[in-house]
Amino acid sequence: VSSGNNNAVVPEETPEQQVERFFARWNFYIVGDWSGSMNDNECAGSYGTRGDGEKVALTRFVREVIPQDASRALYAFDDNGSFERVPLGLGNTEAVVREIDKVEAGQGTPLNSAIKHGVKALSEQRERQGGAGYYYLIVATDGEATDSGLDPYTGKRVAEDPLVRDGIKDANEKNIILVTIGYCLQQGHPLKEHSFSYREASSPEELFEALKEVQGELPY
Repeated sequence: VSSGNNNAVVPEETPEQQVERFFARWNFYIVGDWSGSMNDNECAGSYGTRGDGEKVALTRFVREVIPQDASRALYAFDDNGSFERVPLGLGNTEAVVREIDKVEAGQGTPLNSAIKHGVKALSEQRERQGGAGYYYLIVATDGEATDSGLDPYTGKRVAEDPLVRDGIKDANEKNIILVTIGYCLQQGHPLKEHSFSYREASSPEELFEALKEVQGELPY
């Protein structure tokens, strides 16, 4: 006769089992800019605002271009603040899409802190995976950083080092592959010379095509 004991102890996963369960060969950390300027209708195409157009392009990128067995994350800055919306993980495509749909354009362009946060998250993932895999930081923006000159970790001014100001130094030192798409920029972006790949787009359709082209160039 069964004792009906439902309190069986489930053995804890070993570190090796955890790595295997969360291992991803490809890891994409997306930084989306929905600052106040994204409320503009320039370069918006058939969409109400530039920010709406970016939503559509990034949603298509997440669903149609990034490999389904890749790990992905979303960091956005918008009217609700600047923070990670979805952490790196497998099988979270629709979670990322839902968070993209929620953003509301507004406030500044804290690219520095966003990039540094993405580099930190990707570096920690690579450490968990013993250095295996590929790590990509994808940035879509329509403007220069408004937090340049401040270290987001300490709040102290670091104007003497422009690479730190733009969040590039960490990416370079930790071998994170940085990709930047400049969306509706009147001139080039400071990230251009520091990115593995850089594109410019003047419509939501061009933004998606730029993301798609870059995907084809990335080392795998």
